[in-house]
Amino acid sequence: MVIAVFCGLTEARRCSEMLRDQPCAVEGLTPLKLRCDHLTGKFFQIKSLFVQYRFGVWTEVIEAQSLANTECRNSRNLDHNLEYYCTVTEKSLCPYADRMRNVKIQYFCWELDPDLLNGFVSEEGGWVE
Repeated sequence: MVIAVFCGLTEARRCSEMLRDQPCAVEGLTPLKLRCDHLTGKFFQIKSLFVQYRFGVWTEVIEAQSLANTECRNSRNLDHNLEYYCTVTEKSLCPYADRMRNVKIQYFCWELDPDLLNGFVSEEGGWVE
């Protein structure tokens, strides 16, 4: 049992926007659980959200991103593997998605709360004030 926990800890999800990593992604039916390794960060920022209205056709739903971000912020927690997670359900995606539709979410993990960085702007050269 101890070995399984150790193996779970070694699979770090590194998707930090500040470090210019690729975003993490989760796909499937809601509810969807977003995860961040405790070393990478404990705050989430949804980069994009897609809904599959027809088989094989993904549609980006920009309007649902802020709703999903709010739900994720309110449901953020720490699990037994020392990973932070949050949950996005069909409640926050309504009327854009329901339980029967596949949803794909790309997100970043942050060490700092991204809402506190309102005075900073991301540029190619890095984070500037």
